[in-house]
Amino acid sequence: MYRKSLYSSLILLFVLAVVLVPFSSIADTITIDGKTYEYQGITIDQDGNIVVTVDPPTTGNPNPSPASPRPAPQPQPAPTPVSSNCPKPPKDLIQGQMPKKRFVKNYKGKQAFAFRIPNCAGTHLLWWDSVNRTSMTDKLVTISECPGHFDTRKLPKQCYMKGLTGTLYYTTSNSSRSSLMCKVERGPCYVNIKDVECRNNQSCAYQATHY
Repeated sequence: MYRKSLYSSLILLFVLAVVLVPFSSIADTITIDGKTYEYQGITIDQDGNIVVTVDPPTTGNPNPSPASPRPAPQPQPAPTPVSSNCPKPPKDLIQGQMPKKRFVKNYKGKQAFAFRIPNCAGTHLLWWDSVNRTSMTDKLVTISECPGHFDTRKLPKQCYMKGLTGTLYYTTSNSSRSSLMCKVERGPCYVNIKDVECRNNQSCAYQATHY
């Protein structure tokens, strides 16, 4: 009887050693069938059964990885500053990038436009004309390094023209033929177009081609 009891005690100690040692090395959680439980402890009930105490399974990843920081926004290149020598543009001046090749502008009243060309290198032409009879009004067109530069007193005669239709050439070339063209520097320049006859409530328009 004593030997049997001693034998049973040794078996129980061995089982406890096998079970408790692995659980003693557990950190805080136990994963069973894909579910993660919070480990609380281990005991033996009055019938000799081993009882492992855990909390309900946790949802999601118990140790989530820190969120990756968002990449810093890339700084946008600053626009080329306009020279301080530029005259003050009209208050209602509409500015934008030069459209590709042919384009049409519809508007009312004596509207002014400034089309920015990022790089004026080379030789180019600008042709304009009225779209229809109701829009047959004179336009003042200038080529300048300044947006909204319509002061013809400060522009070479090759760099502006007034009329229902017309063509202006501009270039960065220094050839002999370029003397008949508006001379500009490499870099940004502007094509400025202003209606000088359109009445306030009149619908006006023009079409232009740029190469």
